Amino acid sequence: MLFQQGKRLKVFPFNVFYLHKKGEELKYNKVLFSVSKKKIRSAVQRNKVKRLCREAYRLYKHILNKSANETQPTAAFLIGYVYIGSPHDVCYAICSKAMAASLQYLKKRLPFKQRSELPRV
Repeated sequence: MLFQQGKRLKVFPFNVFYLHKKGEELKYNKVLFSVSKKKIRSAVQRNKVKRLCREAYRLYKHILNKSANETQPTAAFLIGYVYIGSPHDVCYAICSKAMAASLQYLKKRLPFKQRSELPRV
């Protein structure tokens, strides 16, 4: 469903596929990380890339979670990160910057509530 109906965003070193789901189907964001055997032959290196990506997502997921809960508590994203970099680009700093940039982009794509639905302060 994500790859057929979703949209694609390219943030080096990832292709990011995302699909905004509304309703009771999902209560939280679901994320997948994929590293092609064609790009990185070594299983140890592929697992390292996935570990780095999961850690970067764990640290930056608050960007998307807070915004989603404020705008639509019953909506969530399906997100797929497909690594397209070379084996030499494996670095936490690069993965972290790309993760933050992609989540900021998705945050901007969230639909906002109508003014009448916002709580008064």
